[in-house]
Amino acid sequence: MFLGASIPAAFFLYAVAPWSYLSYYLKYVLAGLYIIGLLLVIPRIIRAQAFSETIKTPWLVGRILLMLIAITLVLYWVAGYTYIASDAVNLKFPFHTDKKYYVMQGGASRLTNPAHRNFSKQLYGYAMDVAALYPLGNRANGIHPKDLNNYAIYGDTLFSPCDGVVIQMVDSIVENTPGTYFIKLVHGNHVIIQNKDYRLFMAHFIRKSVTVKIGDTVSLGQPIARVGNAGFSAEPHLHINVLKGYKKSNLLEKLSKLPIGKRFTDLPEWQFEYPYDGNSVPFLFDGEFYSINDIMQRKN
Repeated sequence: MFLGASIPAAFFLYAVAPWSYLSYYLKYVLAGLYIIGLLLVIPRIIRAQAFSETIKTPWLVGRILLMLIAITLVLYWVAGYTYIASDAVNLKFPFHTDKKYYVMQGGASRLTNPAHRNFSKQLYGYAMDVAALYPLGNRANGIHPKDLNNYAIYGDTLFSPCDGVVIQMVDSIVENTPGTYFIKLVHGNHVIIQNKDYRLFMAHFIRKSVTVKIGDTVSLGQPIARVGNAGFSAEPHLHINVLKGYKKSNLLEKLSKLPIGKRFTDLPEWQFEYPYDGNSVPFLFDGEFYSINDIMQRKN
């Protein structure tokens, strides 16, 4: 019964714990130590005939509950990889560096994608937050440093993962000091690209780093912006989401009626009223679906 609870619990920690705060590679250390522990403990259990001993009812119930909780958590992790293939959108991986990129949260369950799914499954159910790792497997130089430049992903250029037209762009929001949030405009500096079949949303860029404007046609692989920490964001990362089933917007029509000289500068307040609606759908990078703690890299 002890093993029945400890095995799924150890696997849960291996798969879901936020290892990048220290080093992603510590998960392998945990796995090694756990296997060594099993090799040492199992013979002792067998010699003591622990499996044939009578266990008092309260202890038995407690162990069964622990085992069921651990198994349930593992099943939630498995559910994070489930999606309907026909709904999925295949994107090109958006970074061109040789770094390893890390899924802070993502996937199809509340366990693997907690902030997004618990806020709105409809709008953010498959959204993903992406960080990068230094060579030692840490996402930052320190547990939670205040200097933005200490984060591995900070300043990385994002390249468009699809073709489309820019239907919304905000580029004026000052970045947060890590650990603080700007809730007036939660998405911060962001870009929305309208593809023929879906709408691609990307957020939290460095102020004045966005290289496209509303109405631009963008091509796959075109530079879009640099990753930052603006909006409702505690640390530098890329927030990315794909939407279908959205309403039509008259934002472009409104912009077309502005004087030419003001069309993309000094935009009025209603540019922030863009309807962020629709249904979040699963998306893949180069044919692969990712969930929490997964590592992603550019494919040559």
